[in-house]
Amino acid sequence: MNALLTVISLWLSTNFGLPMPDEYPRVEHISSPQLQISWYVSSSEGNVGGWSHHQIAQTKFESERLHGFYFEPGQAVFLEKGWSPLSIADVSVLVHEMVHHLQLRAGLNYRCPAAREKLAYQAQSKWLQMHGLSLESEFGLDGMTVLVRTNCMDDWLH
Repeated sequence: MNALLTVISLWLSTNFGLPMPDEYPRVEHISSPQLQISWYVSSSEGNVGGWSHHQIAQTKFESERLHGFYFEPGQAVFLEKGWSPLSIADVSVLVHEMVHHLQLRAGLNYRCPAAREKLAYQAQSKWLQMHGLSLESEFGLDGMTVLVRTNCMDDWLH
């Protein structure tokens, strides 16, 4: 896994100017139901970037299937059991979560949880596009959905 994390980190550094990490996150594979529960518990306890569960829930729709998430306090990436390094779509999920790890390690701050998602979705999209895929074809995420998820909700009110 460290070899893949190195490749992803180098790619993110080269393409998006993120610094190389001094250490990699712990990566765990858990069942889809456990992934949902773990994400909900970590976010409801206010453990995601210091934002409240309400703020985080604005960027996550309950009907959406969760493929992975980054747990900041433990510097861990949780991926669905069955995740494969041979699947471009699966690796794109790790790319997305590695953006969050590198953002944390670099000490980057964002106005809201959605704002930190912008770069993660851009990187994931570019990774998929290099292989002839897209966020929409692999995850059902169209441009409008990504736009909403990557902008602070109060931006829409002004």
